[in-house]
Amino acid sequence: MAETESPNNAAYFLPNVRRLRGDVVPGLDLMPPAIDFLPPQIADAKMYCSHCRCDVPVPLKKTFSEPPTPVFPKDYDPVTNNKFWQLFALEVDCPRCNAKVRLEPPRRPWTKTVNLYGNEAVRETVAQPFVCIALVGGSDRYVEEVCNKVASLKRKLEPDRDPVSWRFHMADIHSGQKRQRHKIFSSWTRDKCEQALKDLFSVVAGSNDSLFVFALVYPMSGASPMIVTKRKAYMAILCDTIYHFTQLEASPRYTFDADKAVNDNRSVIQNWARSAFLGSERQLMYLYLCHGVPVPEPQFVKQGSHIGLELADFVAFVVARELYCRQNGRQSEYMSSQLGKVYYSWPDTGGYARERTVGVPKGRIFSSIASNLPPD
Repeated sequence: MAETESPNNAAYFLPNVRRLRGDVVPGLDLMPPAIDFLPPQIADAKMYCSHCRCDVPVPLKKTFSEPPTPVFPKDYDPVTNNKFWQLFALEVDCPRCNAKVRLEPPRRPWTKTVNLYGNEAVRETVAQPFVCIALVGGSDRYVEEVCNKVASLKRKLEPDRDPVSWRFHMADIHSGQKRQRHKIFSSWTRDKCEQALKDLFSVVAGSNDSLFVFALVYPMSGASPMIVTKRKAYMAILCDTIYHFTQLEASPRYTFDADKAVNDNRSVIQNWARSAFLGSERQLMYLYLCHGVPVPEPQFVKQGSHIGLELADFVAFVVARELYCRQNGRQSEYMSSQLGKVYYSWPDTGGYARERTVGVPKGRIFSSIASNLPPD
């Protein structure tokens, strides 16, 4: 669509910058925010109102038609022209007297990038159904190192096959029926399967000092549809990681397995995820989450098309399997403690809990039903 010199067009005011999100995303102003959890430092944010002569709560739920996120020049280049515009200040209404208050949201410079790969595991046929989303990643250097380790493992397991031509997929390896129908795993003995997974555990645990591994467990509530729980879980782990990484001046880049066929496209748009993320960008609280650091819209790509996605599938399956077995009174075949240290998170009575530990904290995640479960 051609840019027009109209005061109603954002390009009129910023002639040398890229079109804003609202120009290229139809219906952006109708996408509802989806942020349920905030770090206490944000939830308690205050600003000074000169009329009230005191600190008052920041109206974090204020929603804009266009996200007040960073703006890039049309000729942006990460090497030769890597400047961009961050919002420095804006006026908001005092929640007590409605006077205009100048607000300067928190800002950090953008100095590095972190690549995170995500996958999910859903368990509905248990006393407490839940969604588990795993993220695995780090800097380019460390992601490449761990990918090389997995590729070497694949070559050892299948020396006559290109490691890019097949993927580790836990649902196919774990299930005897699916394994029998798989073009590769059908020829694997039980011992080979067990050794392959043992080696995969070693790759993840051995990379604890360089690889970020996250696992969010989000219980379903009442009669909520699964897509509602997935949306809540998706936004919870995004908000958690966006806040902590941008605080460290790092911009997280998210790549997830797509729910639907990708075919020859590099990525697909998943409407529920796009609406949740872009709708949330429109809220003032998002500026506090991202510290003014640009965070691209997460991409959804062909399943298993990157080794990072294979590792995320592995982590999500392992954590979900242990929680599933726990609710059914037995021990999992794949204990999460073998993953090493993982950032586990879950919603709790205080809002949102997060802990980096060895082994999923089962009793704390499902505290409401923990008393009815057998001891470990």
